[in-house]
Amino acid sequence: MRLYVLRHGKTPWNKEKRFQGQTNIPLAEEGVSLARKIGEGMKDIQIDYCFSSPLARAVNTAVLVLGDRDIPVVADDLIKEISFGELEGKCVLPGTDVDEEYMKKFYEDPFNCPPGKGGETFKELCDRAKRFTDKLIADPKYKDSSILISCHGACGRAILNAFSDTPEDFWLGRVPRNCAVSIIDIDENGTGKITELDHMYA
Repeated sequence: MRLYVLRHGKTPWNKEKRFQGQTNIPLAEEGVSLARKIGEGMKDIQIDYCFSSPLARAVNTAVLVLGDRDIPVVADDLIKEISFGELEGKCVLPGTDVDEEYMKKFYEDPFNCPPGKGGETFKELCDRAKRFTDKLIADPKYKDSSILISCHGACGRAILNAFSDTPEDFWLGRVPRNCAVSIIDIDENGTGKITELDHMYA
């Protein structure tokens, strides 16, 4: 099994540096354009199935990347973005809505970063993402398949976390760019390995 873990295209809130979380923000025009370019770059790659976060920015990215392939996009709540709770919509640029010390912890020590009120912890996100990949691995119909997973920055890293050699390093050194694709190869025993990190097919 091969998993192509795709971050959605850019949105207006990405450009404004706001926490999006589970708020349903659409793609910006440049996000649509980039997703189409990624689709062109991936047009010769075999894709057998596609799963997406149900949020519009991820679903629309999946549709654009799949292009002419006759493959349904199956929405799954397990791969929604992390919920930021009351922090959703807040700007993270220095001197704006979110304290700089909080953002430092968010990037450098996320597993100990408290969520906004009503939000999820990074541990809860990782547990949710692992339930998703465990479900795929347990289903024999996906055994020899290539699967596109269209999701989000933090959720994508949570998916990779279960297969990482350094799971304590949640961000793996950086937040993925919009439309970056990481690859996980999973053997017949269900053991996975990250074989590509944040590739841009554009």
